[in-house]
Amino acid sequence: MTNAVIIYTGNVCSTPMISYAGLTGSVFVPFREEFDVYRLSQFIPDPAQHGAELARTLSAFYERRCAGVFDHPDFKRFPKWKDIPPESVTPRTLFKWRPLLPAAQDSDRVAAVFESRDVQPLALVRRSIVEQVLKMFMTQKTYGTSHRQVAAGGMSQDGYANYIAGQRDIRIAISADDIALLRQHAETFLLRTRLLGKFAQYYFPHAGALRVVISEDLFRPALDRSRFNVVLADLLGQVRPLDSESEPNIRKGGLDVSHCINLEDVLADEALKETEAKYQMVIGELGAIRRFDL
Repeated sequence: MTNAVIIYTGNVCSTPMISYAGLTGSVFVPFREEFDVYRLSQFIPDPAQHGAELARTLSAFYERRCAGVFDHPDFKRFPKWKDIPPESVTPRTLFKWRPLLPAAQDSDRVAAVFESRDVQPLALVRRSIVEQVLKMFMTQKTYGTSHRQVAAGGMSQDGYANYIAGQRDIRIAISADDIALLRQHAETFLLRTRLLGKFAQYYFPHAGALRVVISEDLFRPALDRSRFNVVLADLLGQVRPLDSESEPNIRKGGLDVSHCINLEDVLADEALKETEAKYQMVIGELGAIRRFDL
């Protein structure tokens, strides 16, 4: 059995990544973000118990047993499984995870579980941090949320076509105050991206070279299935390739930089240019470890 975890910063197409993996039929994807650090208190109220309880839950999961957390009324099983499938049915597992900080109590027990199961990490990142936060900002400003892929996935074909057609007329001007917010968001995501390397070293020292994928290399904006199959096979070994018909209930729903009418002003901001340069250095260092050449 081969197991993998996607470590990520947020808004990098991680949900489509695991959703498509689950459609192959040989990969068990048990949840979306339930074990991300910001969600754990919902299921494990005592922060001092996060590390120990997560380690116990993951141990049960890898042994294909149910754990108490799975029965929590707010825990969303993805995609609504009732029983954990046996290894003979889905021999590989994959989920996405924004990890506990290494300083968290008993985090070493989580690392030990990953090592015992030879879990392989993959870092999923964006090509440009300025473009990332700009698209998130404009989508949030327009729709009240930066995550539109699930809502878009629930639309009918005609409804989605009308939704995309309506986006063509959206034009957003970024003000000086907006740029100040973009600087803050970019710094936050820069810090999160720096942490990916530290998380890989702490939680997956057994794994060797960290795999790094630029999300735009796979989602352009629709999924490039051939590239996706290459990444999945390298990460998990022999898996059924994603066929040409499989589609999850996920669609691209956010805005693009083309919706910004003063994009040149945003890209010319000196503080954002400096953060972008730092970001490129960080993902270059991650990519120097092991970057997929797609």
